[in-house]
Amino acid sequence: MKQKIGILCSCAVIMSYLAISPVIADIARAFPGTNISAVQMIITLPSLMSLVFSLLAGKLARIFYKKTLILISLTAYLIGGLLPVIFHQSTIFLLVCSGIIGIGNGGMLTLSAAIICDYYTGKERNRMMGLQSAAISGGAMVFSMLGGLLSKNGWSSAYLAFLLLIPCIVITALFMPRGIPEKDAAGNETVTKSSTGNRLALGRSISGYVWFFSAIGFFYYICQNTYNTNVSLYIEEAQLGTAQTTSIATSVYTFSGILAGLLLERLMHATKKYSLIFAMVISSLGLLLAYIGPSLPFIILGGFLCGYGFSTFTPAGTCLVSDHAVAGQRSMSIAIFSTFTNVGSSLSPVIVNAFTGAVGMTTVRSKLIVTAIGLAVVTIAAAVRTAAQKD
Repeated sequence: MKQKIGILCSCAVIMSYLAISPVIADIARAFPGTNISAVQMIITLPSLMSLVFSLLAGKLARIFYKKTLILISLTAYLIGGLLPVIFHQSTIFLLVCSGIIGIGNGGMLTLSAAIICDYYTGKERNRMMGLQSAAISGGAMVFSMLGGLLSKNGWSSAYLAFLLLIPCIVITALFMPRGIPEKDAAGNETVTKSSTGNRLALGRSISGYVWFFSAIGFFYYICQNTYNTNVSLYIEEAQLGTAQTTSIATSVYTFSGILAGLLLERLMHATKKYSLIFAMVISSLGLLLAYIGPSLPFIILGGFLCGYGFSTFTPAGTCLVSDHAVAGQRSMSIAIFSTFTNVGSSLSPVIVNAFTGAVGMTTVRSKLIVTAIGLAVVTIAAAVRTAAQKD
């Protein structure tokens, strides 16, 4: 039980940067000469930076204990999150701090999943992945709500939410297991049979399945992240509320993730290889519902579905990628999947804003319908590939 507490407590901070989400509109007003995409990057830059450190963590996990690397990652969150409380006079410095958070984010996305795979297998692993997703969503909900409440004292006060990292670091240090350096795991395994019947020789090769669904994850995150990066601006555009209202919408998004995490093992058992397709359909419907508004109930319901889809897609994808990797390549396969999704997440506002601007769509609301349609197209491509995969 202590082992689970240590792992899940560390996972609760993975999306702590959502504490800043409710104040994006306030930051944009504070720096009127700054491009809106640059302001949105304050939230998405952690994902962009993490693409490098996800791969680096995958390499380092072959040498060092995962617990050590996780504690370093959590410290990066703490430093990057608290510096803006004191220094917040420029968006450039805010972006630098988001980059520091991204160092921690990259390590956590790879290592938290990899350490679960070290100690759990089969249904128990899927169950732990679901609990991990629930912990991530629960933590995100707490950070988002706290950021919104603290912002009453000024938008920079939202960063005080990162003080929650301190007890999380202590609990992780006390209870988390060390993990298994994968050079040791590689020496004890010569071949693994994946859930779809493919056999992967131990070595440097990565399954084509991993590469394909990593690419799908890239496009999924571009579309999915539109909700997070635009909900504050959307609510302001529709004159539906303030930063505190946004924190409610964001909290519903993360609350649905808790539910998705708790139900993940049952869902994966029911949907099997179509788990990712299910998640993508749910997210696409969420974006569509948010667009149908503009009214707060539709935006909140859309956020609920987006959050449920997101918190199903990520752990289910990690489980399926893990199934297609031998122990010695597991962290690297997970790192590749995380890297592709992080790139999609971080570039989401840039790509979506550029595309909608090019076709003459200038409202925040229009971005939701564009990404809803785009995600539907990607879902069809993924479904065709999944159907062709042998059971």
